[in-house]
Amino acid sequence: RERSTSAHNTVVVDGAEQSEAWGSFRMARRAHARILEESEASICATHDGYRLIRASHIRSFSMKDGAVCIDDQVKGGSIHEAFFHFAPGIEPCVLNEQQVQAGALDVSFSGANKIDIETYEYATGFNLRVSAKRLRVSFTVSLQTAMNLS
Repeated sequence: RERSTSAHNTVVVDGAEQSEAWGSFRMARRAHARILEESEASICATHDGYRLIRASHIRSFSMKDGAVCIDDQVKGGSIHEAFFHFAPGIEPCVLNEQQVQAGALDVSFSGANKIDIETYEYATGFNLRVSAKRLRVSFTVSLQTAMNLS
């Protein structure tokens, strides 16, 4: 469960895993990342983890006006969900259909169809877990996320 795609701050396409984990410490069909563009204040990359379902995911990070901006673009597939995990004790609150407050963090979305707050198990060590919150953000083709500290 901890190695699943949805356990990370990334995008899941059609419920598929980016890499296939099996057994205790085994990986098959591992996704390989490739940097497409890089500068002092931004990076854009893709991976081939969704090749079996004929989909692709491109993600870019940049800094704009003091905000960390994430741009996700998905080609193929029909169900696109981005996950954002918070540490234990951080309680996110959906302010409207495109904005979330999580402690001192303001998160705004452009392109979100639905934002859900879920409970997940945060691993504090081997076989040690505590409940924490995460966002599941559904979108169609692209999602822009901006994170600001208030």
